[in-house]
Amino acid sequence: MNNQTLKTWLWIGTSLLSSFLFYGQGAGLNFLLYSLVFITISFGLYPVLRQSVSGWFIALGYLLTAMSIMWHHSWLAILLYLFSFIALAGFCAYPRTSLGIALPNGLYSAGLSFWRREWLNRKEKPQGSLTPARVMSWAVPVAITVLFLMLYIGGNPAFAALLTQTEIEVISLGRIIFTLVSAYLLLAIFYPTGIKALIQLDQRTPNLLLRRRQAKKQRSFNTIGLKHEYRSGWLLFILLNGLLLLFNAVDTYHLWTGKLPQGVTYSEYVHQGVNALIVSIVLAIGIVMYFFRGNLNFYYRSRQLKLVAYAWVAQNVFLVLATAYKNSLYIDAYGFTQKRLGVYVYLLMTLVGLFFTYVKVRQIKTNAFLLRYTSWAFYAILAGLTLFNWPRFITKYNLTNLPAEQIDFHYLSRLSDHNLDLLADALKNPNYHIAANTRENIMNEISHFRYTEAQQDWRSWNYADRQVMINLAYE
Repeated sequence: MNNQTLKTWLWIGTSLLSSFLFYGQGAGLNFLLYSLVFITISFGLYPVLRQSVSGWFIALGYLLTAMSIMWHHSWLAILLYLFSFIALAGFCAYPRTSLGIALPNGLYSAGLSFWRREWLNRKEKPQGSLTPARVMSWAVPVAITVLFLMLYIGGNPAFAALLTQTEIEVISLGRIIFTLVSAYLLLAIFYPTGIKALIQLDQRTPNLLLRRRQAKKQRSFNTIGLKHEYRSGWLLFILLNGLLLLFNAVDTYHLWTGKLPQGVTYSEYVHQGVNALIVSIVLAIGIVMYFFRGNLNFYYRSRQLKLVAYAWVAQNVFLVLATAYKNSLYIDAYGFTQKRLGVYVYLLMTLVGLFFTYVKVRQIKTNAFLLRYTSWAFYAILAGLTLFNWPRFITKYNLTNLPAEQIDFHYLSRLSDHNLDLLADALKNPNYHIAANTRENIMNEISHFRYTEAQQDWRSWNYADRQVMINLAYE
């Protein structure tokens, strides 16, 4: 059996496996089993992938998010799982690209690999290769057979019962469509392709910045020389440092004294700080990327420019830490929410971005280096977040640390199913004054959760749901 034939049979088998593991099921053990299968197939079919550090990292992230789904299936874990699958497809096509290039390559493979021009225009195709013509030669007979199958199911109740009323539904229109869509998307793994222009651009761009000497050419416009660019950058960083120093001083005064400006609530004070941080950090990194993009790094007075740039990066770090402190004060006063958790996540990503910005300037790296390493760092942070059951943590924190009258049970009831046992306990606590509509909503959520769990089997098993079911059984 040649490699192309093996790929074809693996493609068919994994398409059927997708239908078996996921159709009509929730998120749980099925995601972990599927990731193990695909990591094994990917590293088996593409030996170059085994030699790629990026390939191993994305496979580790893929497996980590699958384990997180089995432990407590959060929407973030499922989203990162899909992201990892798409990136893995991109690395299967070109293992030595960066994460920022693998992702669009994976999307391109998932959507267009079946119709790519190489197959349509190639005069001589490898024997056993999967081409549109060959697939259509299978698809048309199968489609006609499925059509008659659905007619027979509708025309004979006994035949329909045999196929659709078993413990595991064998045939249905929904399952057929699900399997076909899965098969189409899985072409991204078995027949990956990529956007050549992006790949070539990535391969041409090194991490280390080199000085380029260009011959003078006649231009129809005047360019700013390094001397004038240095003066512009130095003046800009001096002005921005002074402005941010004043901003941080005012911010520190209000944090130290606890006195807010007249007419400003604590909520506005915290949220406005985050909005200012978002804009200022993005601009800060963008300005540093601009001035240290090329030969200015090698200018004889570049050290002075780097010092004021370091100062501005340091002040932005202080701004991040001050905002984190304000967010913690806000949580202590008003409780934990997913948005306030998101503030911490953004601040952590900001610190990472500032760190790599410093490294870029210090070690004379390219802007591509900054984008490559920050993208991997952001991916690692988000993957790490999936290891924690945040809805349950938020619920426990608020129930433990807030006065009874300040707990927003309406918000907690909308977080997730993973805190239903905690809310069921709260319903029995006479110290909590829960509105009648919120109480009814919690009871309805519990009933729906129990019904959904009863409809699923081992494929949807996950630890979080299991523990909630066990705890609710004692209610």
